[in-house]
Amino acid sequence: MTSMDKPNLLLVDDDVTFCSVLKPALEKRNFQVTVANDIASGIRLAEETDPEYAVIDLRIGLESGLEMVKKLIDSNI
Repeated sequence: MTSMDKPNLLLVDDDVTFCSVLKPALEKRNFQVTVANDIASGIRLAEETDPEYAVIDLRIGLESGLEMVKKLIDSNI
C-alpha cells in the first residue's frame, strides 16, 4: 500500500509527547498522519494536505480546538 492509498489524517495537539505516541499508532492503522502543535499550523497543514480525517485536541494552548473545527468546516478545507 502506498501513501497515496492511505487516508490522510491531521493530528493537532500541543502535547508533543502525546503526538509522538499517537502518530505511529495511527500509521500502523494505515493512516498517513500530519502533525501540528498549534492551531495556526494545523490550519496551514489542512490547507496543504486536505485531510480526510482530523484528530484535534479540545484545548490547544489558550485556544479552543473546537474553534479550529469550526474554521475547517466554514472554510471547506
